[in-house]
Amino acid sequence: MDNRDTIEKYKKELEEFLSTLGIFKSTVIVNRDKKNYEENAQFIKKMYIRMKSGNVDIKLLDIAINELIPYLS
Repeated sequence: MDNRDTIEKYKKELEEFLSTLGIFKSTVIVNRDKKNYEENAQFIKKMYIRMKSGNVDIKLLDIAINELIPYLS
């Protein structure tokens, strides 16, 4: 599995996890508030690492979160 496949896998798993919290991905950018962006990214990252028992590539996870978070509503 190459890096892009791993990033897409992380994004899909994040979408599934966030949907259980009532947070869904939009088709347009809806999240533009930098302060909320950073706080939400840290929360998502922490919870995902916990779900995976730390078995993640942090750099690729950061990329996945940065690509996904602007579309979360």
